[in-house]
Amino acid sequence: MSTSVRLVDFACMPDHLRFNRFVLTGYRPLMSVVGCLYSLFYFHNESINVYSHLLPLLYILLMMPVHLPWQTISGSVTWLSILHSASVVVVLSGSVAYHLCMNHCRGRTVYKKLLRIDVCGIWTVNTFGCLANVSATFGDRSIGGWLVPAGLYVLFSIVSLRMVLSSRTQLDRAIAFLVPSLARYIAIYLRATGYLGGSPTALQYIICTEVLSLIGATINVCRIPERWSPGLFDYVFNSHQIFHFLSLIGLFTLHTGALDDMRWLDQRLK
Repeated sequence: MSTSVRLVDFACMPDHLRFNRFVLTGYRPLMSVVGCLYSLFYFHNESINVYSHLLPLLYILLMMPVHLPWQTISGSVTWLSILHSASVVVVLSGSVAYHLCMNHCRGRTVYKKLLRIDVCGIWTVNTFGCLANVSATFGDRSIGGWLVPAGLYVLFSIVSLRMVLSSRTQLDRAIAFLVPSLARYIAIYLRATGYLGGSPTALQYIICTEVLSLIGATINVCRIPERWSPGLFDYVFNSHQIFHFLSLIGLFTLHTGALDDMRWLDQRLK
């Protein structure tokens, strides 16, 4: 769709929006909230980042009653299901808000708040979106015994959040997120070797989620492929867009594995 808004180059952007020097064109100038919302209706270098999470968010909100096993789980597992669902909505909502309004006319102040919302959304899904898998992993030890490791995982995640919020660069944030990730990797190893429990069919989805997350984060930090040809991937197929699509696939595999583990854990607790 055509627009009267004139997109600008990297050199024209304020310092806080010049975080990827390999994306040279297609930037929106600073705008009001109305201007940011209007940018939904024309193509710019954040359009794919916005729509790649906005459309799945709308789908999830519409289809959540269908895709969650509300009728087949009960008790504490119901709360795991609610936390899992809420975390997926939060991470997608935070991403949409950040990418849609990052060029707000109030500058760095608003940008920092939006960045925190986005980062906290990622933290939320890493913590509560994965909580069903962590709980099921330890569900074979004893009835109710999963509560302690699940609580410890949340505490590790809180430490990670403090590190994330004090991070100044993308690399620092990626390192901070490794704190709870390492706990998940250890749990995956123990689960794969048969020492711990969980749904047998969920493990493949959990591993896939973690692999996609690592690949996406690496691509995003390394600025590949736009680093190899600055300006060529300004609108399509740059590193952050690849990260978005890999994250979206990861959310699907996370959700599939979480459903399996919630059903498995519910059966164990009955």
